Amino acid sequence: MEHATDAKRYSIESATRTSTPAYGGDDQNRRAERIESIVYDAVNQTARIELSDALREGYVYDIGIDSLCEEAQAMFFPAQAFYTMRKVPK
Repeated sequence: MEHATDAKRYSIESATRTSTPAYGGDDQNRRAERIESIVYDAVNQTARIELSDALREGYVYDIGIDSLCEEAQAMFFPAQAFYTMRKVPK
């Protein structure tokens, strides 16, 4: 699956939020993350994405994925994920 290693098919941003009495709050320190490399494992059908900058503790990472299929109409589902980096692993 050659498209799985195409960095243009992914978008990753990180931000943090200050708690408010209302649900959530405005994004703080949002930045677009640059992808350094992608390694695709065909056996397990997984992609390991390495970012250019270090992961930030306490930030939420928004991950978007475009179609990874040959057919333009076949969209990846789910195409968006969120991950909270509570503590950066050592």
